[in-house]
Amino acid sequence: MEENNVLTDTEELKILSDLVAIKSVNDNEILVAKYLQKLLGERNDKLSHRKK
Repeated sequence: MEENNVLTDTEELKILSDLVAIKSVNDNEILVAKYLQKLLGERNDKLSHRKK
């Protein structure tokens, strides 16, 4: 991740690829929610550590 807290193109593509790979049509929406929860939690942890 770049220092300015912006995702790189590679990181953005990885996230998009991961989301598209989850078969969430009419089912498994919870998997998408859990993926996003984990992703955002990890980003928050990185940002929190950087501010200290």
